[in-house]
Amino acid sequence: MQAKLNGQRSATLQGRYSAQHNAFGVLRLAMACGVIIAHAGPLGFGQHNLGAATFGRQSDLGTLCLYGFFLISGFLITDSALRSTLRQYVRARVLRVFPGLWACLLVTAFVFAPLAALYENGNLDGFWGHPEGPFDYVTTNVLASMEQFPISGLL
Repeated sequence: MQAKLNGQRSATLQGRYSAQHNAFGVLRLAMACGVIIAHAGPLGFGQHNLGAATFGRQSDLGTLCLYGFFLISGFLITDSALRSTLRQYVRARVLRVFPGLWACLLVTAFVFAPLAALYENGNLDGFWGHPEGPFDYVTTNVLASMEQFPISGLL
């Protein structure tokens, strides 16, 4: 049903929205970059979050970008759920989330953690055979349970 506005028919959001032709990807990328930029000051330079003074310390650029990112993502996920069966929806979510998670787990466990061990200890003695080692980290967290955070006593 379309509402009339000033004697003309106005299109509904459903009628105007196109799942293929929109700028939501660019907006989400801009907001993700905004979160990174907002974290650069506190993490890199020990400064307040960008925009905190502007909003009387009630919010900042990172918070606004994060909320915007999740708002758009929620809209897109809801649209995906409404356009597909439960089986298609779950399959699409799994294929979208898990490959990135697995890549992140592997890079963290087998690239960054050994580098951190070398930096902290000067060697990798006991790193690979530790009870909470990199192999355990990956296998424990492979289904997104995130039950193990440290790797070989690091982090």
